[in-house]
Amino acid sequence: MAARVFVITGPSGVGKGTLIRGLLERLPQLELSVSATT
Repeated sequence: MAARVFVITGPSGVGKGTLIRGLLERLPQLELSVSATT
């Protein structure tokens, strides 16, 4: 099966971290990669 990439974006305080934690709990096959630029 082909890999899928999901991008979670949004301003500070909208619940991105909560969403990601929930997804990782429910779907242990997911992997988290954090990238940032300045």
